[in-house]
Amino acid sequence: MGLATYDDLKAAVADWLDREDLAGRTGDFITLAEARLNRLMGFSGLAARVELEAAAGQAVLIPPEDLRDVISLVRADGTPQGFSRGPGGLVLEPPPEAPVRLALDYRARPRLSDAAPTNAVLAEHPDLYLFGALAEAAPFLRDGEMLAVFAARLDAALTEARMREARIAGAAAARPGPRGGGAAMIPADPGPAVPEALRPLLAAMLDALRALEAPAAPMPAATCLRADLPPAAAWPWRMLLVRDLGVLAHSDGVRWIRHDTGKEI
Repeated sequence: MGLATYDDLKAAVADWLDREDLAGRTGDFITLAEARLNRLMGFSGLAARVELEAAAGQAVLIPPEDLRDVISLVRADGTPQGFSRGPGGLVLEPPPEAPVRLALDYRARPRLSDAAPTNAVLAEHPDLYLFGALAEAAPFLRDGEMLAVFAARLDAALTEARMREARIAGAAAARPGPRGGGAAMIPADPGPAVPEALRPLLAAMLDALRALEAPAAPMPAATCLRADLPPAAAWPWRMLLVRDLGVLAHSDGVRWIRHDTGKEI
């Protein structure tokens, strides 16, 4: 049986449960699995963009209903728009002085339905959906053995999905610059238009960029102790070394994930 659509998934859950009387509840189990997946991780395949408008002085922007994480919020001229998450939506900081169009890049929640029968998570990670729904069905059936089996399968699938997301994030960070054919061009010197007082500083910055472009020796990584880990939401898709654990970790925008086990720190 394939798992390409919402109906396929509901049929598979019913088939694995082998309970005809639960056929009408498989949608509930899938919804509960989606709620858990949404809390545990974000998915690059659910990235989306929407154009919004804010009136002069508007303090709160109503985001899309499926918003999970904000990637960026920029004005039509490319200027970043400051904001914070509030109970009513995105609080604009500061509010615009005149009407403005905004582009919101974000990661959506996984939400299957009859009207939206497929999404990137089901296409790329059908096991997350299947084992997640079965793990949610187990408490309803009061079956502890079933819960242990499918919770373990779900944990394994989550670990592999997080590793895949980390690889995608790493590939995006290493993507060639906009001119193609390798890294972005770095000028040889600050240029004649730069004031003399700033030339030493800018020259040092250019030297540092060239060293990062083609390092002659291993470069130090950002490090901290476990107790000093910054909020994962403030460091989305970043990596650092946790010194007291002796492991690399990356942020998925919600939590810090160990690279040796795939578990949350």
